[in-house]
Amino acid sequence: MRRVNVKKRTAALPAATTVRRFFAAAGTLAAVAALVLGILFQAEIAGAARGAMERAAARLTDGLNGAAAWMGFAVREVLVVNRGETPRRDILAALDIAVGDSMLALDLDAIRARVESLGWVKSATVERRLPDRIVIYLTERRPAAAWQQKGRYYLVDAEGAILGPHDPARFPGLKIITGGPEARFRTGALVELLQETPELQENVIGAVWVGQRRWDLRLENGTTIRLPERQPDRVLRRLGELIRTRSLLNRDIDVIDARLPERITIRPSGKAASLTTETGAAAWG
Repeated sequence: MRRVNVKKRTAALPAATTVRRFFAAAGTLAAVAALVLGILFQAEIAGAARGAMERAAARLTDGLNGAAAWMGFAVREVLVVNRGETPRRDILAALDIAVGDSMLALDLDAIRARVESLGWVKSATVERRLPDRIVIYLTERRPAAAWQQKGRYYLVDAEGAILGPHDPARFPGLKIITGGPEARFRTGALVELLQETPELQENVIGAVWVGQRRWDLRLENGTTIRLPERQPDRVLRRLGELIRTRSLLNRDIDVIDARLPERITIRPSGKAASLTTETGAAAWG
């Protein structure tokens, strides 16, 4: 069985002659089907077993598909549109189509479901272009973070779908998220949260989902920011202000603890005393 060749281009619409050819073939097939079904009906009246009927129906289906392929309605080409990251070999395996397969026998819904099961594919549309072409339109997912699980890293999108292994060389700068299986499903919310504070976003290299309820942020300079369970956006806006007005990220800080309402506790690195500040004012000059 020879696999079809997947190509990345659009397909032309069938010509009028192809349409006429299809209807002529369809009429012939319908006549054959009516004849065979009539024989089967007579067999049923005569008391034929259900198993025999089912086998006969299967033979009829095979015969019709074979006739369709013989008349020219057989797969010759598959075109895939908008394929960017999805590996070609994965597309071929999901299609499970071979050159010469009957165009009329293809289950387009099943093909679509198999293609959409691939990690990079968010959605797919499968079209039958008679006499011999299948066209598949892909919408691919976009990586939003790298999820660490059991020592391995996987690309995930904003919905938490796993796209495949993470390659830092191809996707540099992605945040590393950890904290168990639930963490990846919080990726979209984390990305939106960081976008509200550009001053901080570019310095965050990772995040840990703690206790299935809140985030710890890891900064490039080694600082950890412990966000609260509720209203973390409010805390990040305040931290963004401190970054702009007090050069917060230029200080030697180990932990910024913002878990308590209306209070941010800053613990410098080393043996220096901790600083506590209300969210509305800084505690240093």
